[in-house]
Amino acid sequence: TDINKFKNINDTYGHHFGDWGLKQISNKFNESNKFITYRNSGDEFIIVSKKVMSENEFLKHVKLFNSEIYNEQLKQDIEITLSIGVIEKLPKNLELETMLMYLDYAMYDAKKEQKTYTLVDDALMNKYKEQKKIEDIIIHDINDNKLITFFQPIINLKEKRIEGVEVLSRWIRDGKMVPAYQFIDILKRIRYIEKVDQNLINNLQSDYLKINQEFDNQIDLYFAINLSAEILKMFEYDYERFDKFVENNKIPKNKLVFEISEDINLGVISEETLSYITEKGYDLAID
Repeated sequence: TDINKFKNINDTYGHHFGDWGLKQISNKFNESNKFITYRNSGDEFIIVSKKVMSENEFLKHVKLFNSEIYNEQLKQDIEITLSIGVIEKLPKNLELETMLMYLDYAMYDAKKEQKTYTLVDDALMNKYKEQKKIEDIIIHDINDNKLITFFQPIINLKEKRIEGVEVLSRWIRDGKMVPAYQFIDILKRIRYIEKVDQNLINNLQSDYLKINQEFDNQIDLYFAINLSAEILKMFEYDYERFDKFVENNKIPKNKLVFEISEDINLGVISEETLSYITEKGYDLAID
């Protein structure tokens, strides 16, 4: 299980408050004395019932876990809800690592579908195996830099001309373009977003040189490229990583715009980090 929107809670109210929230939910897990609780990492926990427990019996406890907890410092209730992957009956000869993978997949399914929990069953295990095949293929393609650079025109309607392009990564599988929404979540889960972003900006440089040559160096377009929440947070902690990210840039800085993707809570990025990027000569925009 993990806590829904914990990063937003942690980043908005501060790490001190995040630690307080983790302690409160841990106490709730332990109050019933029916479970052994392990903190796996961050806001993720593994809960094991001490005795055989049915799905219905477990649901009674889940209602207690999901609750509002009063914070004395903020003088307000903070709603804490969970997304849970559940195994009710253990299949024979199931290895621990495989079981944790099924549970993790079920937990993400619960989060995605906005359900309290998802039960691991034959259908989910088969779905996971199929998903794992897709993950292995896309990891291979990313490592081999096989995602394509896709240009989406930005049109000035008043002047009736293309004045820029949005630069996107697209994945071709079995000869067809896979819609971004079908693989972006996979990339986030397997933590390959940074690699994809780095490949994209590197590939853009060679594409830019080809386009510029084709137009006899008369190209008058700007290039807008997304910065994901994950990579912006990395820059937040280490500005040299941004310098390394753009070290191969061949595009005039005034023609390169970094768009902050819409899935990020801007409160987690400091003004100093955004200023560092603009002071280097690059423009920033909100997608």
